[in-house]
Amino acid sequence: MVTSIEQVTIPDHLPEFFKIYHPQICNFQLRIPPAFLKFFNGDIPSNYMLEDLAGESWKVVVEKNDNDFFFMGGWPDFVWNNNLEFGEFLTFSYAGNSHFYVKIYGINGSLKRDVTAINEPELHPLDEEIVHEIGSSARPVDQALNESGDLVVSVTSFDIVIKPSYIRKSAW
Repeated sequence: MVTSIEQVTIPDHLPEFFKIYHPQICNFQLRIPPAFLKFFNGDIPSNYMLEDLAGESWKVVVEKNDNDFFFMGGWPDFVWNNNLEFGEFLTFSYAGNSHFYVKIYGINGSLKRDVTAINEPELHPLDEEIVHEIGSSARPVDQALNESGDLVVSVTSFDIVIKPSYIRKSAW
């Protein structure tokens, strides 16, 4: 079952602009369209909040370069946390008070799910019983005791069986 990630409702009347993400152009900064600047009534704040549909938010700094304004400080974090890819379509709705709502559409045209950057997995010591149970199917390369005396096992490979019930057809 596919569930909606939309927790934030964006009013229809807000001024907005869109950008198509291109890593070579938009990875470290994003240009605000000059025609959109009229919605700031001549007062362009330097700090903004970008909020996605899941309610996650990022602080970004707007800097002026020549006659253009760019999302810069904090923008790379937004790119990283949303795993932006070439060709994705972003809409920015300005709610006032230095606040933008952002929708991200994948290259397939569907609203992209809220995906955050992949963090390094946290390693936990293995229980001796579990080590004994998996000992025949996984060959530990390195075994050691950590500071608290727990056995820590390093495994370099393993097999995963994917059953048809694990796979679901999706529009994205």
